[in-house]
Amino acid sequence: MRFSLPLGFSALFPILVLTGCTQRTTAPSSQANGTAIQGRVRGGQQPIVGAHIYLMAANTTGYGAASISLLDNNSTGFSDFIGAYVLSDAGGSFSITGDYSCSSSQQVYLLAVGGDAGAGENPAAAVMAVLGQCPSGSTNFLATTPFIVVNEVTTVAGAYALSGYMTDMLHVSSSGTAFANTGMANAFLTAAELASISNGAANTTTPAGNGVAPQSKINTLANILAACINSSGTVASTPTPTSCYTLFSNATADGTSSGTQPTETVTAALNMAHNPGANVANLFGLEPSDAPFQPSVSSMTDLTLALSFTGGGVSHPVALAVDGFGNVWTANRTSASSASEFAAGTGAPLSPSGTGYTGGGIYIPSSIAIDGSNNVWIGDSSSGGTTADAHLTKLGQDGTPVSAAGYDLGIVGGIPSIGIDPFGNAIVAPAVGSAYKVDGSTGAVTALATSETGPSHSLAIEPNDAIWIGVSITNPGVDELDSTGAIVFPTSTNRYTGGATGLMNPIALAIDHAGDVWVANGGTVNGVQQYGIAEFSSSGGLILSTSSTYIPGTINAIAVDGVGRVIIGSGQNTIFEINNNSSPVNSVGYSDSSLNGIETVAVDGSGNVWAANNTGNSVTEFVGLAAPVVTPIAAGVANNTLGVRP
Repeated sequence: MRFSLPLGFSALFPILVLTGCTQRTTAPSSQANGTAIQGRVRGGQQPIVGAHIYLMAANTTGYGAASISLLDNNSTGFSDFIGAYVLSDAGGSFSITGDYSCSSSQQVYLLAVGGDAGAGENPAAAVMAVLGQCPSGSTNFLATTPFIVVNEVTTVAGAYALSGYMTDMLHVSSSGTAFANTGMANAFLTAAELASISNGAANTTTPAGNGVAPQSKINTLANILAACINSSGTVASTPTPTSCYTLFSNATADGTSSGTQPTETVTAALNMAHNPGANVANLFGLEPSDAPFQPSVSSMTDLTLALSFTGGGVSHPVALAVDGFGNVWTANRTSASSASEFAAGTGAPLSPSGTGYTGGGIYIPSSIAIDGSNNVWIGDSSSGGTTADAHLTKLGQDGTPVSAAGYDLGIVGGIPSIGIDPFGNAIVAPAVGSAYKVDGSTGAVTALATSETGPSHSLAIEPNDAIWIGVSITNPGVDELDSTGAIVFPTSTNRYTGGATGLMNPIALAIDHAGDVWVANGGTVNGVQQYGIAEFSSSGGLILSTSSTYIPGTINAIAVDGVGRVIIGSGQNTIFEINNNSSPVNSVGYSDSSLNGIETVAVDGSGNVWAANNTGNSVTEFVGLAAPVVTPIAAGVANNTLGVRP
């Protein structure tokens, strides 16, 4: 598994044996009963007969906690160690009629385990469908989703969407903090962007109509699961490896041959989401020639699932940030100059179509940051060619201008990077050098580190208010300022340089929970382009310095996820990951046809990785690729929660 979680279902229960023996228990609920849920369970295109259907809710008492069973066994008449359940009939159909109770704050999913898809009773078969938040008031699941299909497609959608909060099919949980509750709720929404539970089909477009879904790839992953589900479930390597054996031995918890193997197909799907670069060829080889879900892909280089979104005025986005609600914002460098906003969980455009948000003096933006009150700060690359053209715009969380005409720094040069300090002030590093603080309440500008020289391209702030700035061209390297803005070390002619190859162009910075500073670097040494990653300790000690053989191609963007893993956006339109022990997660990286001119990457509170595609006029969301983080970054700075899960 790509990030550490408590021991899961696969280790606790080596095999599920769900035939014959059931027991009745009494566990009455004080909550109001729900109304009918009806649907059908399928393996491929075949009904699964005799499957145990459970209704589960995510737990909010801590990561790794067991999901909560919602069905009332006094009504269903059946229960086992998982909880109360109903059975699917000869056609795979099931009905839950007032047998459950849940509260409006709970996030709910259906789970079907075992049964016979035509090849005999299969204890390894498991499928899921994400229902989302428990309805309240007069609304109910029957009204929102009259009929539910639970199959391999809905399983892939659910496992990928919930992967940041899911250990296995029986453990979907969070810490219960406000940040975690928001991130998990948005993750439950994301499942519907990939597939429809009303018909069990992968989406081609997202429900809001502005997103493209990877239908063929979802179908291929579903076909891989179907190879096991539509079998007898035998897990054996001889005389010929069975489909379940191949699936479980390749979709391990950490993606390695020695990793813990799943014992059912939901956790296998989750492990593929957690390790999308592992054993791709072996898993892809499981797709049968008569695959039940079509269209499917003809080849695969990784197991990632990516959505791409347009609309909301997004055009040539050069910067991207995530707010406290999980909404994604872009700064658009167009002739109109604007910002765009996409809704958390759905990707629906919230900013005006065609134009985006244009007020507050935005002009040819180059950077964006969001403060702890979810105000949006946008730095311009120019304010129209005036003598003093370094310019900063502030928008409210609804896109309404807070600054009537923006804040001018009184100097020449654009603002390629913005950070928010623990007090809500904007710290900017203009392209001409030096750094400035813009008061978050008044907009008053204060100059910092006036002795610093050289064009600045990147900036990041530690929870102790230390400011790190990447400086390029003349004496390139990284500078550190203290909370007052004074240079700590080095001087303007003797800065942190990053090893033998040096930091020729520190284009982006990110800080992890240990206070280590990660630098995306690119430049020319002796006439040869050099690209790589550098890592410094909080005191400036060099920990890691890599070359282009480590991360090929130009590097434009960098971010840190909730377990300290580093996400890198390459100019080759590829996303790379580095573990917090500085080893590459996948040396090949992850690609998608929607990636086109990556300018910025960011991780949201659900564990999705977002990329701004400057050339593609879009944003791309890699579903469940990372561990969730606290958003916005300013909240992580203020609460000392950078690089940890919410």
